[in-house]
Amino acid sequence: MSALVMLTLTGFSTTGGKSKSGGSKSSGGGGGGCSSSKQDHDSSSSSGGYNTRPTNAAPTPTATGSSAAPLKDGVARVVSCASAKQPYAVVEVRNPNRSSADFTVGVEFREASGWNLDVGTDTIRVPGRQTKTVQLPLDSTHLTTLDRCVLTQDRPDAVA
Repeated sequence: MSALVMLTLTGFSTTGGKSKSGGSKSSGGGGGGCSSSKQDHDSSSSSGGYNTRPTNAAPTPTATGSSAAPLKDGVARVVSCASAKQPYAVVEVRNPNRSSADFTVGVEFREASGWNLDVGTDTIRVPGRQTKTVQLPLDSTHLTTLDRCVLTQDRPDAVA
């Protein structure tokens, strides 16, 4: 039973004591037809039905469906920090690219000694060559000790 499962998984079938694999046959009772002593599997040779390139060769480039240049990072800045009247930071993100892109922005809400009270993050879609703002909320329990808002990344990565 295990031989039948193995043959089924590898795509081989047995017929009358002979194994078949992609048109090559091996006589005898077993083996599955994967290899023979006449085949050369060395990567520096193309004999034995194998045609492989040396391992130090550069990979063949594959088409990705788009020849567009990679997206540039956005530019972010804190417009306003959270306060009792406004329990969120407002962050502006500018997209320097021609096409729309998503940017993940984050703000660390810090107390006077520099300790992080909280971190607010969000992903915002910005049309090409435009600017948008996003509000990043702060838990109201931290408002009394909040001193400043600091961007986690002033050049957020662009994702199409």
